[in-house]
Amino acid sequence: MNVVLIYLYQYWDKNPNFLFSYVILLKYNEANNVVVTLTEKQTFTPLQYLFIFKSGNLGKQYGCAADNISTFTGRYNEFIITQSSTPDLLNGVITLGEGGYYSYTIYGIDEVLDLTELTAAIQMSQSELETAYTVELLETGKMRYIKTPTAMTEFKAATENKTVFQNT
Repeated sequence: MNVVLIYLYQYWDKNPNFLFSYVILLKYNEANNVVVTLTEKQTFTPLQYLFIFKSGNLGKQYGCAADNISTFTGRYNEFIITQSSTPDLLNGVITLGEGGYYSYTIYGIDEVLDLTELTAAIQMSQSELETAYTVELLETGKMRYIKTPTAMTEFKAATENKTVFQNT
């Protein structure tokens, strides 16, 4: 374990733009606490944080803005993201597609976007975001979304023997 950490530190020391990958876990219809360390990567204090999730299977992008609720912002950042069928993108409530793994990107934005601007920003590439707004890429990683299983109807056929072919 120590060897891996030393290697990562040496790599990061030589490549300051290297971002460590983390895993976020989101569960359906729950207020999920997402704790990350973004402050040391910031060159300005963002007015809004933009979370973008990209589906690993379909490549579809989803996103929302969330407020930092951390009481120790110099040490860590804490957000509440809720996955629900009724989204409120400006307040961290998102509607995702299928359960499974997504890649995530967190941006800091130097302005507060309204719903129309936020919806458009979620579908933009990083270069388009950098052109349209003052943004900073703060973190990338993987997110696992656990969707509540839906009830399935199980059909049981009656056991029945039929003679299909009989050699006489």
